Amino acid sequence: MTRLPLSPESFETDSEFTVVPEWLETSLESEVDRHSSAYVRWVQRGLNQIQRTRLAVDGVLGASTRSAIRSFQRGRALRADGIVGAKTERALIDAGAGPPPAPAAPLRPIPSAPSQPGAAPARACPEPARRLEDRCLHPGTKTCPAIPDLVCLKAVDDVPFEYPEGFGRDPGTGLTVVTRRQSTRTQRFIPSVKDALSRFIADMRRVGMPMEAILTAGSLYCRCISRSDNFSNHSFGDAIDIVGVRWAAMGGPASRLRETIVHNFGDPEQRTLLRRINACLRLPFKIVIDYHRTDHQDHFHCDMNRGGERPARGATTLVFVQEALSLVLGRRIPSTGRLDAATQQGLREFSGGTDVVTDGPQLQQTLNRLFTRLAASR
Repeated sequence: MTRLPLSPESFETDSEFTVVPEWLETSLESEVDRHSSAYVRWVQRGLNQIQRTRLAVDGVLGASTRSAIRSFQRGRALRADGIVGAKTERALIDAGAGPPPAPAAPLRPIPSAPSQPGAAPARACPEPARRLEDRCLHPGTKTCPAIPDLVCLKAVDDVPFEYPEGFGRDPGTGLTVVTRRQSTRTQRFIPSVKDALSRFIADMRRVGMPMEAILTAGSLYCRCISRSDNFSNHSFGDAIDIVGVRWAAMGGPASRLRETIVHNFGDPEQRTLLRRINACLRLPFKIVIDYHRTDHQDHFHCDMNRGGERPARGATTLVFVQEALSLVLGRRIPSTGRLDAATQQGLREFSGGTDVVTDGPQLQQTLNRLFTRLAASR
């Protein structure tokens, strides 16, 4: 057994972690996903009918389908890029393809189940200002902020928090498992973090991944970001570190293990589950630092960016966007953490040919749709 004493980490050292200007409030749009298998099958059937091609109606946007799309576009004086955007879709409909599949309902918070009798509610537990010493370059020069709206609770929507204290190797799978834990541990954070956790739980239920418990490495922890005199977002009750989840029952997501933890990100099956968890976290939380960074390969750091918007152009957002695009588009987008040409092209393809990069709100909406798509993938 390996003992890993966990403490909250954020390592928010990139410039993306500064509070950015407010963008418009965005929500998931209910629109056709032009990369869904149902939509691609509609395109393939339409092309077979209109052009008498012999495409396999398999829902895969492969080379043959893209070639047929380009041929159709050339015949109607459209840009022959092999991407079905709004204009090509309209042309397909006008040529006799019929209406595309109905839009899928977006992920939205669903009402949580009524609290069980005796469940401990959130209680106010304001935090006074105090001297900060931990991890600062110049100890004794900073004062921890007072947090008047801090809440203390052991569960959110009847999903309790547990604190892993020891890890070992499962002999049957060779994967890392939790061997010792503190059950129903109280966590402290501000109301916006509680609301984000509530939506995370609801979205996980919505995509068929109900949880029995959230495994956490902690929340409130007043300290400096490592190797600086700047406050960590944990210092404001603005963050929580999530080690993993325990599934509500065996079967479904729990195909091999009852718990999925970030430590196992290198295992293909566990990585698929972690990607979906990651996507569900990124819908309500503004910043998520994950397994792509070597200092976060045992937990997700999740925070609300101190009231700022998601840093859509920041490295910790883009590296996951690149992983998501690679999966959704079926081709590799290099993992650079930058909004480079390949990533911009991938976002353009995912958006049906629309350039979303130059418009902040539209880029945020596109990322929401991408994360929603990945959360629902199996």
